[in-house]
Amino acid sequence: MIQTKTISKFDYLYNRPFLCISHFKQPKGENVKTERKDWMKDTQNVGIKEQPLLVDRIADRHMRQSSVIIDILNDRIIKNRLRMNEESDSDIDNATYDAQILEYFKGKYADIIEQAKEAWTYRVVGSAS
Repeated sequence: MIQTKTISKFDYLYNRPFLCISHFKQPKGENVKTERKDWMKDTQNVGIKEQPLLVDRIADRHMRQSSVIIDILNDRIIKNRLRMNEESDSDIDNATYDAQILEYFKGKYADIIEQAKEAWTYRVVGSAS
């Protein structure tokens, strides 16, 4: 099967490493009054936490919870919730934006990605012996 950059129903999402990145909103600081209505609408009250997770198969919960999913071996974006809307006035198309997001996270989590590639290579080569 020839691997392409687009996802189809024939691409199996297991037996290789994936980096799932989730973003969570939470109160910023201890003085935020979370009991107030619409406290999250004020950007001063909200902090965003980023959590990377390395998995060897994509489950339904990863598709639901992750903002970005990267196929490490095939070097492509599986899911990108950070993508611009179709109605936005941006000059950047989705493919270009996906490439920028891929490069950003490959740089930010380079050590995790490198360790995953090494472990996967060892796993594949070690099981063949």
